[in-house]
Amino acid sequence: MMSSFKTDSKRFLHLIFKSLLLIFICVAISFAIIYPLWLFANKNSKGFSIFVICVFIAFFSYKIIRKIIMYIESENPDKIEKTKRIRRLLKNLVLAVILLITFVFFVLFVINGHRLLAIVPLFLGFSFSVLLQKK
Repeated sequence: MMSSFKTDSKRFLHLIFKSLLLIFICVAISFAIIYPLWLFANKNSKGFSIFVICVFIAFFSYKIIRKIIMYIESENPDKIEKTKRIRRLLKNLVLAVILLITFVFFVLFVINGHRLLAIVPLFLGFSFSVLLQKK
């Protein structure tokens, strides 16, 4: 009976220690990543906005280039499948352009101080995106 209690309490203490260690690691990593971003956004808000826009454009550029490369590298002799792939590629490119335009207008409105007006392109962009995704 006593050894069972020791084993159970030891496992319980290990669980608590692991949980506290995980919480500490999450807090440390989030502080190491979020605090410099917050400081950058506080000190130089326009520079931070430009940085976020550049990261967003780089991400979309990467995704678009990756899709085009995947299409070029794939070899599919079936003509019907090739037509479907071209449609899907064009649909994804239009979706990416819509989301990019949405994000640019959203950021421009926010930078110029029209935060409430920034909801309009955000709503329209995501609405068109959802409509485009439907078959």
